[in-house]
Amino acid sequence: MARDIDDAVNELADVTAGRDLDSVPIVAVTETPTTVEVTIGLPSGNEFTDTFDRPPVWGANCDLKRFLDAMGVAPDDLDDLVGRDVPASRRVGKAGLEFSIDRERVFEDA
Repeated sequence: MARDIDDAVNELADVTAGRDLDSVPIVAVTETPTTVEVTIGLPSGNEFTDTFDRPPVWGANCDLKRFLDAMGVAPDDLDDLVGRDVPASRRVGKAGLEFSIDRERVFEDA
């Protein structure tokens, strides 16, 4: 529990220090046959993972396809996402601040 509190304090220090946490870099992408996990990293070193379902058929209403289109990345080039900034949303959760990709803003900007 003390580690969770320390992490939250570090994240709050980042925010109060004036760092922009409205967009954060993608630090890793992990693929499975059914999902794509996109990990975003904060300046504090904390990482958060968002999971996109890999659909059996790619359509216009597929979040993964919309995300990749918005980021200008082909499905075969997922590693190209690493290092790119994405809009982020944050909320207070059970373990402190929790960050995730702000999908609505990503899709809006496309």
